[in-house]
Amino acid sequence: MKARVRSNLLTSLAVCIMAMIFGASCFVQYCAAAEDISDEVIVTLHKHRVLTGVDGDQVAKRHRGALSKKVTNHADTVLLKKDKNVSMEEFLNKLKADGDVLEAVPNVIVRVPNPTPDKVYSAGEVQNLLSVQSAPSDPNLTWGYHDIEADMVTPCSDSAPLVAVIDTGVDYTHPELAGRVILGHDFQNGDDNPMDDHGHGTHVSGIIAAAANNGLGSAGVCSKARILALKALDSTGSGSLYNIIQAVYAAADNTDVRVINMSLGSDFAPSTFHDAIDYAVAHGKLVVAAAGNSNSNYPFFPALWSQGPKGGVLAVAANDQTNCKASFSNYGFWVSISAPGVGILSTLPNNSYGSWSGTSMATPFVSGAVARLLSQAPSLQPNDLVYLITSNGDPNLFNNTCWPSDSAPYPFEGRTSSFNHLDLSSAVAALPGGTPVAAPTVELLSPTTGSHYTTNNPAVNLSGLVKSEAQVAKVTWNNSRGGTGTANGTSSWTINSLGLYEGDNSFTITAVDSLGNQGSDTLVVNYAPLPGTTSTLNLQVSTKQDDASETTPGGSSAFNQGSSYAGKGRILGYHFQGVSIPKGAIIVSAKLSQFCLDYAANKLSLTYTGEASGNALPFQNTKFGLSSRPKTKASVSEQPGPWVKKSYNASQDLRDIVQEIVNRSDWQPGNALNIFANGQGSQSVRLVSTFDKSAAQAAKLEIVYRMQ
Repeated sequence: MKARVRSNLLTSLAVCIMAMIFGASCFVQYCAAAEDISDEVIVTLHKHRVLTGVDGDQVAKRHRGALSKKVTNHADTVLLKKDKNVSMEEFLNKLKADGDVLEAVPNVIVRVPNPTPDKVYSAGEVQNLLSVQSAPSDPNLTWGYHDIEADMVTPCSDSAPLVAVIDTGVDYTHPELAGRVILGHDFQNGDDNPMDDHGHGTHVSGIIAAAANNGLGSAGVCSKARILALKALDSTGSGSLYNIIQAVYAAADNTDVRVINMSLGSDFAPSTFHDAIDYAVAHGKLVVAAAGNSNSNYPFFPALWSQGPKGGVLAVAANDQTNCKASFSNYGFWVSISAPGVGILSTLPNNSYGSWSGTSMATPFVSGAVARLLSQAPSLQPNDLVYLITSNGDPNLFNNTCWPSDSAPYPFEGRTSSFNHLDLSSAVAALPGGTPVAAPTVELLSPTTGSHYTTNNPAVNLSGLVKSEAQVAKVTWNNSRGGTGTANGTSSWTINSLGLYEGDNSFTITAVDSLGNQGSDTLVVNYAPLPGTTSTLNLQVSTKQDDASETTPGGSSAFNQGSSYAGKGRILGYHFQGVSIPKGAIIVSAKLSQFCLDYAANKLSLTYTGEASGNALPFQNTKFGLSSRPKTKASVSEQPGPWVKKSYNASQDLRDIVQEIVNRSDWQPGNALNIFANGQGSQSVRLVSTFDKSAAQAAKLEIVYRMQ
């Protein structure tokens, strides 16, 4: 990313403080000056409403607006334009209150703060520059090529992958890139000619894929890689967040793309942007994103999503020639890796070259390294690539002189930087076929070290170890009678409350390392229940996402914060995981207990239902998140008398609700179920505790059952 002379905010895509006014996410101690596009709103529609025929045009017309753009093959993500006689505040408020709308945020302008490189050279001038002379033989090989030891590994093969570059476009006629640029869409001008009329995208693409050993300029880290050019920014280095979102979906939907380079970013992080990144990762793409150039440890997006549970994102900081922090580079616990980013020579439009600085330049070094790995091992998945890059780098020195020994800002206090410096030669050596890596071995410790175990309990706990030469990525289990899942832990793992079928249950425990190698062991558990005996299962809400409430009017649903209300105008939802009830079980009783904090009136009416699903999902912060979920036919209504304050209070028996759920064909032992307490007919409320207030006071569900 190019340095900004006075502010040190470099090539990050700036976002506007106006976004904060309308409630969008902006981590902005260093939120840069930018502005919203005053008449445009990015809208995400509820997917289930789109399936019933709702579209962006209909929603826009309801509120005196018009459909401006929609994402190809993603009809739930649209850009609406307000009528000139409607204020932005009114338009946004009406959209947010619309039951078909999941999210509505202003379409912000994003831009390159300083649109010029450090220095521009013609093709003739660049030949007069001094360069380190070593393989490859390009006369002006940038110092970064040697810094990451790209010259120490086998050259990139013809099977190198397609890398999507979301930027200002690419000069596809440049001799260093010609013939290997796939023309994607120009989302700025609305055509299929993504020619770079600025320079940033061509510079980035050259770092990834400039030709090697051709007697010209520098060389790309993966000189045989192909580039999918997606233009989201204009000739001034400006564009819109919606353009970027469109480009991410286009890259994700291209089956040949393996890597998405995003030498850009924003402090503004609406869910619509995050959804696009998650979609790309879910479709097998590795997103490589710049950490930003504000000399800060504050979050930058999409780089921060390297910390997300789905993985598949690498956040890249910039180092100088001493492998210390470039003066402008962001840093922090959320950074994955550092790479060269100061004075990087690469291609520019019109057969020219230039030196440019920023995390924008560091990012394509990582994208090129990933492409080099994929050219040798194309079966690697995004999380495998993340591990290879991050775990095989050179350690950075965090001593407040080379790199800051920082403390993360709110809400991430206590987390510090610990990322490595990119070392491509070490990553290549760790590939399968480089130094052979043996498959992991699984060792069972409990309930037996043998291969068979018999019990009269309806559930079993398993634990064990994994021995592996590479990092253990995950441990999974599978019951031949039905049911799969993921263990807690990796090298040392546990699997709790596995529900059993009567007779033999053959459990296969499989360990997968970061390189995709697998090893497994099998335990046969015979469940022989004692005739007529009952079993009791005690469950409790165990995460913040497992209890939620919905208020009326408006249908606004949210995770419970601190405490919540049962009763008037509220629906409460409780999600219980690991319900190890065998198929065919008879429910003897089921009671929900809520911890009462306080109340004034006794008049309370509650109707309990369950979610009509054999494996219910946790809750989300969304409109109608509870009321729109399918409900069981069985329900229980009660008008409870006085509750005991500062204590748990049990509901009436909910056995018919639970029985209906476990009788479903998609029910498996260990699945999850949801219980709802609807108090919309009440005249009063009672204050109840939540997991967020106190995990020890979270809602409980006691189920007593027996086998036939």
